[in-house]
Amino acid sequence: MKISERGARKKRRLSQAVTGKWPIEIWVDSVRILIYRTGKKHFTAAWRQGGARRRLARASLDAAKEAAEAMARDLTDGRAEMTEMRVGDRERFGVAVAAVKRTGIPIDVAAKEYAEAWELVQPASLLQVARWWREKHSKEIPSKRIPDLVEEFIKDRIETGLSERYVSTLRYRLGWFAGRFRAPVQAVTGRMIEDALARLRAKPKTWNNYRTDIVTLFNFARSRGYLPRDREVEATFVKRMKDPGKRIRVFTPGEMSRLLLAAAHGVKEGPGRPAIRPQPDLVPFIAIGGFAGIRPLEMQRLEWADIHWDRGVIEVAKHKAKTAARRLIPIQPNLAEWLAPHRAAGGRICNTKTSARVTALAKAIGLEWPHDVLRDSFISYRTAVTQNLSQVALEAGNSETIIRHSYLELRTTDEGKAWFAVRPEGSASNVLTLATAG
Repeated sequence: MKISERGARKKRRLSQAVTGKWPIEIWVDSVRILIYRTGKKHFTAAWRQGGARRRLARASLDAAKEAAEAMARDLTDGRAEMTEMRVGDRERFGVAVAAVKRTGIPIDVAAKEYAEAWELVQPASLLQVARWWREKHSKEIPSKRIPDLVEEFIKDRIETGLSERYVSTLRYRLGWFAGRFRAPVQAVTGRMIEDALARLRAKPKTWNNYRTDIVTLFNFARSRGYLPRDREVEATFVKRMKDPGKRIRVFTPGEMSRLLLAAAHGVKEGPGRPAIRPQPDLVPFIAIGGFAGIRPLEMQRLEWADIHWDRGVIEVAKHKAKTAARRLIPIQPNLAEWLAPHRAAGGRICNTKTSARVTALAKAIGLEWPHDVLRDSFISYRTAVTQNLSQVALEAGNSETIIRHSYLELRTTDEGKAWFAVRPEGSASNVLTLATAG
């Protein structure tokens, strides 16, 4: 099996493991084919070719994957495009594909790069300039191919002690980049990277995230001597996309109270409303998320021993934090009251299924569940109470800029006080008062 095929299978498995959703992505080098489940025993692979959308269907998922990988290899090698050409064009295209393949650069990117370079070096020939550059620099800078550079970079990040989540994200994004470019890092330009990112048809935030990781990779290459140290790396010239940010949605104090009380005591049956059984083990997850702002994945690593009652703080250790930076979060008085009945000497506070169960509970009582709603609520209401974004950034484990751009929904001081006054002993009348306060 070729390296590119192994890489494609690995990327497909990673895609399924990370998302658990359809469609499934099949990658071979720079070619992506999506597989959709279109029936109980019907799977459809779809891709774009020659400006048109193409499809093929199979009766089993394995057969669809096999057919998709075969088509992706044909597209990578240029065989699929060649069938649509005239004989003379087909021969020339085949020669071009064969000539470029050893460079590790996709033919469309290579063609654009050649045309741009040709214009820059006129009246000299591109070959003359390349030979001059080689004579001048070949002994100064060792060659390092992108796949090997990515492997070295990932190993360095692991040894540095960065979080598993961050390393996993790097593997995913830079794995795509290594599949797209198998050439030496010195041969990859900012224009090439932009063309590759454009093919992803990614949203601005995704584009910028990929760009950030690629720039970090190139800076690592420069630090290791694979790129000149006296100039900026090419990846920095890749444009940033304007990101409008996500739409922030927070719970009101009344909604938070309803959710916590439903988890702690359940909901009785009513007209047109089925009974909901109590699920008290969900209370710590909801309360810590809403009143301490800890991320769901961080909570899955959190243990009762991390709650220091005597000091009045929750410790998110370095190896449990998304950013691999230790932080301490004050235990608000209402949070202490919600956690007190569940206090334990040790063990984990929640598990991998808790988040999905809380989401289901919220929907069962008629609440929407926007992404990061508990964390967004904490940051927004905590900022309203403290009027100190720097302090909230330290507690939340993010920069002020990211919080302002991605998490903050402006709330008044009174709304913030009402949020941190949501307590377990709230009666029906108290819940009504809190609801109007939000």
